[in-house]
Amino acid sequence: MSSIRIFASLGIAGALLMFIGDMCLYGHFGSSRDFMTNLSIVISKEPDARIITGGFIAPVASFLYCLGFFSIYKMVSPKSPILAIIFIVSSVVMMLFGGAYHAMWGIRGLLIKAGLPSSNYQGLYNKIVKYTRLFYNTMSVLAGVAALILLFVVLSGRSLYPRWTAVVNPGLLLLFKPLTRFIPSPLGAIISGGYLNLVFIIFFSVIVILI
Repeated sequence: MSSIRIFASLGIAGALLMFIGDMCLYGHFGSSRDFMTNLSIVISKEPDARIITGGFIAPVASFLYCLGFFSIYKMVSPKSPILAIIFIVSSVVMMLFGGAYHAMWGIRGLLIKAGLPSSNYQGLYNKIVKYTRLFYNTMSVLAGVAALILLFVVLSGRSLYPRWTAVVNPGLLLLFKPLTRFIPSPLGAIISGGYLNLVFIIFFSVIVILI
């Protein structure tokens, strides 16, 4: 097995583990359309151990994700070494912020269970949400940079990827997330809640099959 396939397999493991973390935090059966509406209700009924596990998974999953990104680096660096370096730096830093954001959802879940978003503490809870949103926004910007670099090198033939693999570019697949709201119960809420990680499972799986 080539090192590229090994790294890609570790990426699949990271995405799958982060998906499991998502399901521990707020996974439930239902329609995608009602996912956000029922989110607080679902979390408020979960045992503490499930929420803590969901948040605690994040650092390990992030580490595996970062190893997975090296499969992309190795596919890009032979033809575009500078862009490969920019890609791996932006991807790894992106996942560090993403892992931190995911871990903080464990805290938010416990706060929701404690009834913090009540009228007495709504202001405090909103500040916590805004704080965690900083990590999410930073992750999103860096993810956009990485996705655009990958799309460019693939379409321009400046990587070892076949050009057709541009269709599984994670950035492009994420553009289709609004369509998940049409997925009915029982899998709609699960797919919507774990969509980002499902996208990376698809992407890394394509690499494993190709190499």
